[in-house]
Amino acid sequence: MLHAGWAHTDARLDAEFRYWLELLSADAAHGTSLFARMLPLMAFGPGYWARTDATAHEELVGALSGMIAPGTARQTAADRTVDLRPLLGRITAPTLVPAGAHDRIIAPEQQQALPTGIPKARYAEIDAGHGAPAEDPAGFAARIAAFLDEQPTTPAETAGDR
Repeated sequence: MLHAGWAHTDARLDAEFRYWLELLSADAAHGTSLFARMLPLMAFGPGYWARTDATAHEELVGALSGMIAPGTARQTAADRTVDLRPLLGRITAPTLVPAGAHDRIIAPEQQQALPTGIPKARYAEIDAGHGAPAEDPAGFAARIAAFLDEQPTTPAETAGDR
């Protein structure tokens, strides 16, 4: 399963990651929570915003502030260099690519490039944002369970895939 993934970092995604690095740097220098405040704006779709209020949102921002790992800036810098396109065809396992229809971080064409490059992959759009597992946990889990239920379970069933 490849949720909210991308095949390569294009100019738009690189600009986003550079912005994240600036927010993380400002947070470190000034004790702010700019990165944590930005995350829900980018990660959650209409479902989250329809059922939250200002108090619950501020609680989430506070919780996110405490969860940002020390290596987040290093990971974000590494994300600027991603180009998996030459490797996608080497993935041989059946692969589900659940993508958020309202993902404001990873553009739909980026997510759709994954199943295009992976031989036995299937794209499944979810009515959520980048944070689909948190925004619609039951729906997200149901998509994964349905995909797994379709997979062969015995060596005889998988022999045809070789």
